[in-house]
Amino acid sequence: MLQLTYAMPCYNHSAFLVEALDSIKNDIATHDFSYEVLIIDDGSQDGSVEVIRKWMQTNNDIHVRLITQENHGIAKTVNKLYNNSVGEFVRLSASDDIVLPGSTAALMSLVTDKITCVFADGFVIDNDSVQVADSFMAYNGGKPNDLRNNQRIPQKLIGRWCIAGPCILVRRDFFNHYQYDEKSRIDDFDFFLNVFKRPDSIIYLDKKVCGYRIHGTNTSKVKDVASRIANLTSFCYLLEKYTRSPELEYVRKQLQAKKYLTICKISYLQKKILKAVFYYAIYIYYTSLR
Repeated sequence: MLQLTYAMPCYNHSAFLVEALDSIKNDIATHDFSYEVLIIDDGSQDGSVEVIRKWMQTNNDIHVRLITQENHGIAKTVNKLYNNSVGEFVRLSASDDIVLPGSTAALMSLVTDKITCVFADGFVIDNDSVQVADSFMAYNGGKPNDLRNNQRIPQKLIGRWCIAGPCILVRRDFFNHYQYDEKSRIDDFDFFLNVFKRPDSIIYLDKKVCGYRIHGTNTSKVKDVASRIANLTSFCYLLEKYTRSPELEYVRKQLQAKKYLTICKISYLQKKILKAVFYYAIYIYYTSLR
């Protein structure tokens, strides 16, 4: 078995693919892990496959596998990526983001027998690859400083969900008993809630490991009200799904508080102000419980 798989889902990102693949190549040059780069193109219609194949021809010293398929959506594509990966560890890297050189070695350095997942922070970049924020966690409302002692990570991330981009390294065998929920639009949250079922199996690396690209299609910063409501409704679906999980009993209050805050946000966006105030009061009650 190889030590590492770089897993890249691709959909209509032809403008960013060369930079994304070059960044992986530059990272590979900083370590001596056995590896593969696995790409699944999810029915792109913008010439992405041709860009990938041309890059593979130019960089034939890099071990790349390309799978093409009709469009199935991100969750189903990511499941297929993990199921087809042959590395002991998998690093997910979207086709519009970049991997920073040396970052995979840094993530791998924290792996122990009990660790399932290592995660870290990253920069925020725009369509022109200009850095627009120093931390995507802070950009998404999180507090990366709170994660540095690696205590109560599940509680902190549930309270301030802020994960995005190719910041995650995970054991491949985790996906022998877990698959992304294909009904959800918030796939990373679904993944982390399952990792939290073993709270001692996740660790934070206080380092920037990626460049997370912000543009009009990012789920985390959508401004269209209907899309925001759909995203929050999907978030609420996952909170409902996992609140009664026995393995997550230790974070049940945090999950309930987050659920009521999410309902509050949905109600506010729907201009149901009294309902929003009601659920915000319930949220405040649950956050006061210890």
